[in-house]
Amino acid sequence: MEHATIKAKILRFDPDRDEKPYFQSYVIPVDEQITVYELLNIIHRDVKPHNIMIDADGEPPEARPITLLARTWRWCRRKPLTAGLTATTGSLLLFLAI
Repeated sequence: MEHATIKAKILRFDPDRDEKPYFQSYVIPVDEQITVYELLNIIHRDVKPHNIMIDADGEPPEARPITLLARTWRWCRRKPLTAGLTATTGSLLLFLAI
């Protein structure tokens, strides 16, 4: 499946066409997906047309659901020292409770 960006689609956009269907088909779905991620406290700091992919049919693909495991893994990769200390402390407390 080939992907392009919304920026590429905008560059091919016919200025004589009505903009409302374009807005409804691209901006609103992307905004809804960004809102879902913001509710999960995941912020994308670089949202721009160049970073938003569309599929071969010209539709913005659905965002993948983010599981707790994926969020934890990303957090551990961003803050390895804190993650290591948290894991060590949790393991120690679990060991002492036994």
